[in-house]
Amino acid sequence: MASSALGLVQVSEPDKNFLFEEAIKDSGHCIKRSQRALAQLNSFQPLLSRDFAIREFGGAKAPFRLLFDLPVLNQHPFGNTTRSFIALSYCWHDGTWEPHQGLGRHQKPWPIAPSMLSALRAERLSLEEGIWIDQLCIDQECESEKRHAIGEMDLIYKSARVVVAVLEDIIVSSSEEVILHGLLNDKSRDTQDLFDDLNKHAKEQATLVLFRILSARWFRRAWCSHELQVSTALIFILPTPKGTYRMTTQSLEDFYSATVDFRTESGLEDKYYNVESYDFLTRSFYDEADRGEKSLLCQFSDNMKLGSTIESDKISISMNIVGLQLIYFCPRRTEDQCKWILAMLALSSGEALALCGIEEALTIDNPHAQYPAESWLRWYDEIEDPMSPFGGSRLEQPSYIAAIDERYINLELFCIQKLSFLIPTVDSLQRAGGFVNEFLSLCKVKHEFSLMSVDSIAGNGIVTHEPLIQILSCSIECGRRWMVKQMASVKEVAEQMRTKLKKLKFDLWPIVHKMLECTAIYQSTDREGSLASINR
Repeated sequence: MASSALGLVQVSEPDKNFLFEEAIKDSGHCIKRSQRALAQLNSFQPLLSRDFAIREFGGAKAPFRLLFDLPVLNQHPFGNTTRSFIALSYCWHDGTWEPHQGLGRHQKPWPIAPSMLSALRAERLSLEEGIWIDQLCIDQECESEKRHAIGEMDLIYKSARVVVAVLEDIIVSSSEEVILHGLLNDKSRDTQDLFDDLNKHAKEQATLVLFRILSARWFRRAWCSHELQVSTALIFILPTPKGTYRMTTQSLEDFYSATVDFRTESGLEDKYYNVESYDFLTRSFYDEADRGEKSLLCQFSDNMKLGSTIESDKISISMNIVGLQLIYFCPRRTEDQCKWILAMLALSSGEALALCGIEEALTIDNPHAQYPAESWLRWYDEIEDPMSPFGGSRLEQPSYIAAIDERYINLELFCIQKLSFLIPTVDSLQRAGGFVNEFLSLCKVKHEFSLMSVDSIAGNGIVTHEPLIQILSCSIECGRRWMVKQMASVKEVAEQMRTKLKKLKFDLWPIVHKMLECTAIYQSTDREGSLASINR
């Protein structure tokens, strides 16, 4: 495709404000929280705080540009007419990997293969809809513009009508494309039902197609995870021998969920398991309800498991996803330095979790010191969303920290907030009891779920109907997110639960069945005499 086919235009401030209006409105409530965090960071670490600034939207520091068809620009000179745009999500061709040889080489200045570019352009509603591609729409020679643009990246992808993710290091064969069409393009039936109807060999072939898709580099990159999490709509473009295959995020989610049981039972999960890709999906698909509340430290820990050309970009990614309205200006830092910076920012935001590390002490390469210093700060490589009362605690008064630097921290005595327990209401207990009794009656008729039809042994404890009713009643009151948080600590069932919850919503029975397997664990840890007394 000729490079003259598209022209680059700087969007006017009125147009930019129109395009980003909803995203700016959504992030506005975080400004005061961000200001407090930056002020507290300045009291802890004055030099470090200078590397951050409150994000100021608009202006010449981060001009917004879009690509348009030149014939359209020549016919209709650009004015205040832009009403939508689409954005590209892809992996930079940086020399560390190669696109699939079946795609051919991309033609400069375009950063993706010609077939991918054609598919991208086809996603526009009309020729008058703009296209945003970071390499072309950001001045790569201007460091200041790049840093401000990185600080606004969440607004850009959130404001795009659709984000188009291209997977260039895999190719879907013709036979695999037929499988995808059969499972994902039949709108009259559920993907789970279609998959369940397949014979064992067909299920295996379909599962291998999923593994091929998930093997793409895109699923192991921190910025791609960011783009998926902040976007309002994202579709995937997969290369095929004769062109491309279009797949929505919902289709991939349904495909992933439909194969959960077969992947485990067949042993394919153990053979082809890709922890980075699967963690990527479970975080991005099923954590959106927590996005505005998620710990900055937990989000950064997630990002550390993914790849990024510039390690310190993960600081900006983490702030963007949790809604912290700050820009970080220093691009080059070591991994330990990045962990230190995030821990200081987390403490400034009131996260007590930053004090809970148990790994080896970080080595901080302070440019003002004669030699690297071993810090007091210890990391925790397996940080999860805070499930425990202490993990979710906040330093409501950051003044508890009297002094802090790389070598030591001086803490005042403070107490973790008092635990609060959730006790189900009488109404929800009655509703849950009715659901359980009705379901057990149906199970007896169908001779299914024998485990649930009588008091049964699970692990080392006896499972009764009462704790099941109590858990379900709490779930009715608090929704599926509560159940995810309580169950996520039981690792053997957490993965299957996370992959099914969004699809199931409040159809809880398959999950309740799994809950029986670990009820004994909760009973053994329950100290309030009621299984429902689980920390909210």
